[in-house]
Amino acid sequence: GHRKVTVLTKKTPALLTGILKLFSNKKVFLSEFQILSEKTVDKTLYVEFKPKQKNMKNFSLTIDKEKKEIVSIGFVDDVDTKTSLELSDVRLGKKVSTKTFDFIQEKADEVIHE
Repeated sequence: GHRKVTVLTKKTPALLTGILKLFSNKKVFLSEFQILSEKTVDKTLYVEFKPKQKNMKNFSLTIDKEKKEIVSIGFVDDVDTKTSLELSDVRLGKKVSTKTFDFIQEKADEVIHE
């Protein structure tokens, strides 16, 4: 069928930037996010951050303390759009081919470059 595809060439979205920093460099992440609150309920840790980026209002993590895994990532942008990513079956350290993320345009695709 017909797909509308947006190709980001100018700026990486704030949520993606936050996630990349979180997983790639903890020190960089913590330099750009201030911890607002931490709460433990049973074996789950809830952490809320205040981002220094102006296009993000809130960033939060839910962590399974027993498994030492991130269970979910939450984000509220500057126009109050709430995004939540639920993670499961996370396999850290497993190499993934960069081709997995390559966009292959189909004939019927309408591509918008931003």
